[in-house]
Amino acid sequence: MTTMLLLLLSAILIGTGVSLIWRDLHGRRRDAFVSPRDPKAEAGSEPEVEVTISRPAMPAPPSEPAPAEAPAPRRTLSGQLLALAAGGLSAVNPAAVNPAAIDPAAKDEALPRPDAARPSATAQQWAGLQPMISAAVEEVNAVLAGAGVAIGTPGEPSWGASKAYGSDRRILVGGQSLAWLRLECTAGGRLFALVKAHEDGPAEIDSDASAPASGLSVGRVSDLLSECLKLTASHAVHTKTDAEQRASEAAWKAVEPVIIAALKAGNGALSQAGAKFVPLATPAWDAGLRHHRMPVAVLVLGTDIARMHIDRLDQELEVAVGVPDAHLASLGRRERIALEGMTMHALAELIAGCAWPAIARYHDMRQHT
Repeated sequence: MTTMLLLLLSAILIGTGVSLIWRDLHGRRRDAFVSPRDPKAEAGSEPEVEVTISRPAMPAPPSEPAPAEAPAPRRTLSGQLLALAAGGLSAVNPAAVNPAAIDPAAKDEALPRPDAARPSATAQQWAGLQPMISAAVEEVNAVLAGAGVAIGTPGEPSWGASKAYGSDRRILVGGQSLAWLRLECTAGGRLFALVKAHEDGPAEIDSDASAPASGLSVGRVSDLLSECLKLTASHAVHTKTDAEQRASEAAWKAVEPVIIAALKAGNGALSQAGAKFVPLATPAWDAGLRHHRMPVAVLVLGTDIARMHIDRLDQELEVAVGVPDAHLASLGRRERIALEGMTMHALAELIAGCAWPAIARYHDMRQHT
């Protein structure tokens, strides 16, 4: 009797489970499938059909990436009925409701760093050359200081249009920014230097030079910079010369009337000795001396016996007399007079005093011949 009751209860439970599964299959055809029983099951068990139900994964919280859905565990029909009776379908596969429960540590895995965030080989090479470039710039600045040229401090490194990485520096001439110097490492592994004048600057100073970035030395970088700045230095020298020449010309014109008057006064004082001072050319800029000079011939009785130079210095006038005969070099004289407070009479006395030894020597020679 007890056996019959157990069989009847089992039949009722089986019927109820089958009806529930059948209704669920019709309601969710895309979520259910039927697979044959694993052939490796124990030989003594009675044949039955396994039903595996897969439920869609619940969406993960927005702040956490949703892990991949884990496969639902497989249960036999008796196991499914017991699970349905105990807590419904949600108890069949708890992992399907919360996939993160399968591997809680999966959400904490570090994502691989994107390539864009990795330092470029070109940028790394540029960074390695900075101490060498700084030392080379100091060397070149020391050489170019005489021409008034200086390489400024570097700006922030940046990528150029040709996929090269480097920075810009100002080129200063006389303290004024004249051009840009671009130093950069190219993708081909070369150090490139480019001088580009500002829009209102001289285009003739534009230049470029390059060298392999590997194996560079401070001396080689200095040579590279010097080659690139050769035209800039030449322009600076000419510009400086022009400025000095204009300043010297203006300074000469300021004292020229006094000089002409002093020469005339000297001619009057030495007329009894037959001496005369005759300017040979218009005062002009002497590129070697870097100031204006007036050449004067010293004549005695119509004979050219000596040469006189009158030079306009910064704060002085220099009067020098020389004779053509090296044996009479002791007759030469060189004297200076300060421009401040200089008078025509004082300058005339200085001119006559410098010329008198040569004039007296000529008269002595004439008396003994």
